[in-house]
Amino acid sequence: MNLAQFHYLVAIMVYRVFKNEKKIMIKILHAVMQLAALGFAITALVAVFSAHNDGGIANVYSIHSWLGLATVVMFGLQVGTIRRVWSRFILILYRRVLLRKTLP
Repeated sequence: MNLAQFHYLVAIMVYRVFKNEKKIMIKILHAVMQLAALGFAITALVAVFSAHNDGGIANVYSIHSWLGLATVVMFGLQVGTIRRVWSRFILILYRRVLLRKTLP
């Protein structure tokens, strides 16, 4: 098991282990672990592609490598989409709070 898979599994288990903690802290820890998993997966892909290029081995020559690449791409899209949605949600909440404080 590599570091990306380990962090992904830990991110899932965060919700089970810390049931009695504040929900926002659990979500932040979950997001950090998910981003770490994505970072490790991208680092692993870069290492594999550079090793293949240095050794003269063809890249993505099997169904296993295509499925792995597709999985990392879909995981990256999922994490990126969730981050954009949450950032817009926080911006909307911030604007509402800011407008509420400035208006009588």
